[in-house]
Amino acid sequence: MDRLLRRHGGGHDDDSSSSSSTAGIGLLTNTKTGDPWAGQAKYAKGVVAIGCIVVALAAILAIPSRLRHRRLDRARTGGAPRRSHGAAGTAVGRRHPVEPPRRAASFCRFLAYRQLPSYRLGFVDLRFPALGVTLLLCALMLGVTAWMFAVQPYYRSAYTFGSPPLALRAGMMALGLMPFIYALGSKVNLISALTGTSHERLQVYHQWIARFMLFLATVHTIPFIRQPLQEGGTAALREWFFSDHINTTGTVAYACLFVLVFGSFAGLRERCYELFVAVHIPVAVTFLAFMFIHTSQLLTSWRYLWGTAALYMLSVFLRLARQLSSHSLFGLCRCRVEALDGRLTRLTIRTPLTWRPGQHVFVRFPAIEPWSAHPFTIVSMPRPDHSGDSAIVLMAKAHGGFTRKLHSRALAGQAGEAETSTETTTAMRHGEHIDDHDADEQLLRPSSSTSLSAIVDGPYGQDAGVSDFDAALFIAGGSGITLAMASLLDLAWQWRNGTAQTRRARLVWSVRNDESVEWMREHIETVEALAPRGSFGVVVHISQSAGGAASTLPASWQVHRDGHPDVSLAIDAFLLEEVPSSSSSSSMPSADVEKGETPLSETSSASTSPDAKRSSSPASSVSAPTPSSSVAVVVCGPEGMSRDAGNRVAKLQLDMARGRLKHLEQVYLVNERFGW
Repeated sequence: MDRLLRRHGGGHDDDSSSSSSTAGIGLLTNTKTGDPWAGQAKYAKGVVAIGCIVVALAAILAIPSRLRHRRLDRARTGGAPRRSHGAAGTAVGRRHPVEPPRRAASFCRFLAYRQLPSYRLGFVDLRFPALGVTLLLCALMLGVTAWMFAVQPYYRSAYTFGSPPLALRAGMMALGLMPFIYALGSKVNLISALTGTSHERLQVYHQWIARFMLFLATVHTIPFIRQPLQEGGTAALREWFFSDHINTTGTVAYACLFVLVFGSFAGLRERCYELFVAVHIPVAVTFLAFMFIHTSQLLTSWRYLWGTAALYMLSVFLRLARQLSSHSLFGLCRCRVEALDGRLTRLTIRTPLTWRPGQHVFVRFPAIEPWSAHPFTIVSMPRPDHSGDSAIVLMAKAHGGFTRKLHSRALAGQAGEAETSTETTTAMRHGEHIDDHDADEQLLRPSSSTSLSAIVDGPYGQDAGVSDFDAALFIAGGSGITLAMASLLDLAWQWRNGTAQTRRARLVWSVRNDESVEWMREHIETVEALAPRGSFGVVVHISQSAGGAASTLPASWQVHRDGHPDVSLAIDAFLLEEVPSSSSSSSMPSADVEKGETPLSETSSASTSPDAKRSSSPASSVSAPTPSSSVAVVVCGPEGMSRDAGNRVAKLQLDMARGRLKHLEQVYLVNERFGW
């Protein structure tokens, strides 16, 4: 311990016995009075306090969202009556929102929805979170950085008189971040429980705070290298480095942190996802272990390390307990795997779990990849009465790696069959057959498919239900239809039971070719059959159309063979639909999307842009009601589609915050992109 105290400048009061010169006494006095080693623990404590305050504020702000989800859950079980509407489409007895809170809420949503551009630096794809998240992270990181550099001194007068104070401050601040980083990266964690925010929404904080910790670790490292190098050259640096195991173990810990941070950048993670999944947790555990050795129980360092370990182990225990309670021994269950056209794979799992629309599960197949679990959005809905097991239906597009192996396994199980079974589609029609036990029997009946053992972890994710809004627009790109379909099935079920407040809904789906529609066509038609007449419309954009080929899609659908939809115009067209009682020329004014102009603030009539009509306004199939007071926009697709939708809705929120668009109470966005 005396050696460690001398190393870090923690000498005792007998300065005269510690040095034989007046200069030495002065150095030690400066060490104690400037920023003494014994007081460094306050920096870790301060960082933890800041983090706890932010989490507490987030928990308070999340209370309205939690109450809304409870109301949705009651509606799904028939416990919430349908809100009556007048002939004009406005809610009877609805109170107009108070203007100041409405504007404040709209501005907060603007910060939450506004997407920032991404930048490519070589093979690293640097993606920034939403504007509000970016501002919060910048405020926290800049504030901690300013605090770190504002305190003097940075160095001791000589490296032999103890560790540089700047290095100690940075190291203790990094220790204070560790419990939050590990908690934010866990699927089941205390922060999610307090704020109601699912783990995938917290990943952006997990990644950026880890990057900030790498910055602090770098600041912690540089003074230890710079001072001996300046005072004694490479020989002194070499002697200092090998004089203590703290230096070598710190180097290993820094290397682990570097791998964790740079391996999580979007470009690298997407290219090597299988490798990322395989090494991320082992490297994180190794990093934590070496941090225990590196800190050597100095000051209060182990408090934060034990806290980190406890939070992580609690997450593992809760996940394991849920798996064991929901399934058989070791959490194993049977999964039916079917190969569909278009390199699609359908997975069906019988489970006692319950879930909400838009949630996902992680599935691990011991026979294919026993060490990695992969996320899938749940397409089906559970039994609303929670009687008996429900069928989880998942869809996977075969690209490479795991999804290709899974599709090949399904094809191998179907070899020799004349045609592909379609029995499991009945499980997704819970609106028509929710009380029919034959649906579940057909779900598990042997057919031209294979059965694999699987471990299901979940469900996780936000509630994408929108039945409490006046109108809902669903925009999907490719396999992003799975999120939209889960929400649509929930809406259709509540339409049937009379508990939905939604008067109109529209699905805008961008696909590659006609064949890409078939795998979800039957389920879209199910929603059409359950929807009130004239309340649901479908718009399909096909980017690679076969020239001259006759369309086999339903005549009620609006089919455009002109490439991808303009997401901004699709949102505008939906929010300002032509009112049936008005003249044919009264419609949505055109928008200059490049300039960010919002035609929705104009209440006068204007001619509709032909592109806007063509892209998203199926007036022939949907009876367009008046503009709605509350609108939900659900988006799931590629990054570009997600970014365009977020920015367009953010622009609407900014207009509402400025006092425009008073006919809209709120525009709510559920925005998902492929991966996280």
